[in-house]
Amino acid sequence: MQRCVQKIEVTRTRLWVRFKPTSLGLDYDDEVQSNNALIEIPVALKRCGMAMKLIINLEVQRATRKKDTTTMIALLAKANDWFSRLKSGECKSVSELAEEDNVRGKHICKLLPLAFLSPEIQQRIMLGEHPPELNALQLIKRTPFPHDWAEQKRVLGFLHPAGKAHSPIL
Repeated sequence: MQRCVQKIEVTRTRLWVRFKPTSLGLDYDDEVQSNNALIEIPVALKRCGMAMKLIINLEVQRATRKKDTTTMIALLAKANDWFSRLKSGECKSVSELAEEDNVRGKHICKLLPLAFLSPEIQQRIMLGEHPPELNALQLIKRTPFPHDWAEQKRVLGFLHPAGKAHSPIL
């Protein structure tokens, strides 16, 4: 690679790879041909703990994220519906709820904590403004959640290590 690559530049939104024109059989003096030795790739930089993660192929990432956002919204809706039915007395127990919805009680118990996420977190998930690494599986795996809403934001990646709010890249 070192024999082929002349320079790599990374910004917050782009990755440029300039190849040595001679390694591609191009005449180095020909500016038009040397511009053909440049590849531009859309990227995003995402902080993951103390490191930075370079996210490439944003279209695939966006499609995956949109699908997962839809799944998380459905999970939140189901959890809030179940909690509402239990709270109102419409269903007297998790067993009754499981029988009515034709699911296992264990499944309800695993998802029910989603109803207790902070309203801000639920809203940001519904708007697709959650951290890119947070998906439906990660959301379920992290149950039960802390009672403190600020701690929920930290655990689910809505806060950077310094405690500042996460702003979505995508």
